[in-house]
Amino acid sequence: VRTWAGGADVQHRLRVAPTLFSVTGNTCMRAAPAGKRPTETSERNPKKPRASDSKRRVDRAALEAAVSEAEARSLPIAGDEWIESCSRALRSAGRWEWRSRGGSWTPYDRDASEAIEAAIAEGGKASVSVASARRHDIDFSRMHFTCSSGASGPLRHHEATTQVDEIALLQFWLQYAEVEEGQDCLVGPSILKLFEDLDIDASSDVRALIFANECRCSKFGRVSRTEFLVGCISLAASNLDELRAALQRCLKLFDEDPAVAKRYYHFAFRYSLDPPSKVLQLDVAKALWSIFLSPRWGLADKWLAFVEEKCTKAVTQDQWHLLYDFAMQTQTVDDLQAHDEAAGWPTLIDEFVEWVKT
Repeated sequence: VRTWAGGADVQHRLRVAPTLFSVTGNTCMRAAPAGKRPTETSERNPKKPRASDSKRRVDRAALEAAVSEAEARSLPIAGDEWIESCSRALRSAGRWEWRSRGGSWTPYDRDASEAIEAAIAEGGKASVSVASARRHDIDFSRMHFTCSSGASGPLRHHEATTQVDEIALLQFWLQYAEVEEGQDCLVGPSILKLFEDLDIDASSDVRALIFANECRCSKFGRVSRTEFLVGCISLAASNLDELRAALQRCLKLFDEDPAVAKRYYHFAFRYSLDPPSKVLQLDVAKALWSIFLSPRWGLADKWLAFVEEKCTKAVTQDQWHLLYDFAMQTQTVDDLQAHDEAAGWPTLIDEFVEWVKT
């Protein structure tokens, strides 16, 4: 069973005209030229330099010392390049928001934000799910969404406000990074070493998947430099102790908030696929169900026994997603008595209900 990791750097490119605006109050959302991300500017307040600007003052001596260590280990890291990587990761760690008819700004959830980021990387349009089973079709050239309900409006991107300690992050990265195909990254052994130092069992501890999610990893078994930085910035962690504490806080939210657990559960499916396959191998699915469902679903043991006895095919995304909703609605065998086969559940779930009843 595959246990963890990975992803390639995301290049954000918008193939749109360079001077398009969508005006909202005194704020303009400016569509960027190719290779840039849309930005927010204010008509009344000139843009001030951010703490994350690559040109802000850093401890050059400390930076050069860390870069020298990287060179000694044949890691392809240059000082200015690292500062720019931190700035790029800070932008990626931000959030996307849409404005309602009432004028309030609402953040997209993580799944929708990731879909938006993926669409930007591909230079296309995005269609993402929002509340009440509605969808937003997003046009980046106008920084505008159209809802399936007929409503429409502007959207914007808020960059993360975390203070970034580039030197501390570089020193943290150098503890684990290695070279693969000419790039510094984390792969199998270095990932396992990081988890060992974090007291995480990569094969059974949900914190491993939480970390992959916060890093927005896209490739199993690999964490790129940008992904590592996005994760650390999102979690406000620049060393091992801070990362351990941040993941513990995420674990608490996972245990207490079903919506948070569902987000990590959805990510686990995408992350654990073996491209180009769009279905999840059964042995991987069973291992993940043990991690995600056993602590919170009273019928998890019965489900795993049913899968072991009756299932032979890989798991589709529809089956994966709807099983979580079904699990949150059926904690006991008695809850299955009201099951309606006409309600649109996947056939696999209908078969499970019949298996339990008989």
